[in-house]
Amino acid sequence: MEGGGGAAELAAIAGRLEEQGFTLGGDRLKSRPRGVPADHPRLGLLRHRKIDAGRRHGPDAGLHTARAGELVRETWQLVRPLLDWVAARELTPQPRERGVDVPS
Repeated sequence: MEGGGGAAELAAIAGRLEEQGFTLGGDRLKSRPRGVPADHPRLGLLRHRKIDAGRRHGPDAGLHTARAGELVRETWQLVRPLLDWVAARELTPQPRERGVDVPS
């Protein structure tokens, strides 16, 4: 997931999301990628094969009220920089035609 100035930008985005209560998840390597030093400053991000961000809200967060819509909108706005970063690098898989099986 590293490349040029984009890696530092991704690290900043990830840091802001974590400060806002998000957890970064997704498919991760169990060990560090080959050739990456153990003390690499962005080793945690480099281990991601896929990345997502989420946060949990308990039942007292207003999820049973109109506040739920506000929480969804707020979450999308906060995650938008990550989505934009991924989209700018065309890292999302392209949709397949229905019924077409493409080997991974």
